[in-house]
Amino acid sequence: MPQSYADALTTYASRRMQFDQYCQAQPSRISIARGQSVMLDNRSGDTRTFAVGGIFFTLPGYGWKIFTPYVAAVPATVYVDCGSARNVGTMLVQ
Repeated sequence: MPQSYADALTTYASRRMQFDQYCQAQPSRISIARGQSVMLDNRSGDTRTFAVGGIFFTLPGYGWKIFTPYVAAVPATVYVDCGSARNVGTMLVQ
């Protein structure tokens, strides 16, 4: 597990979803292998609540979280919500 934000950026460069002040995801789609962790990165100064496949996380302004999406079977599409914005990102788990 990365100890700092800089370490997380390096480790999760291809498995990171960054959210801006409007809850827009960049990139809006990522693909990961089953069991791989991803990084949610709140680049807004506001606290945001995220829902990833029905699991909720609250991140402070400029906060980040590493987690592993759970899927029962692959391939699966996991949708990401940010605040009141629905399906702003998708994760294809293979």
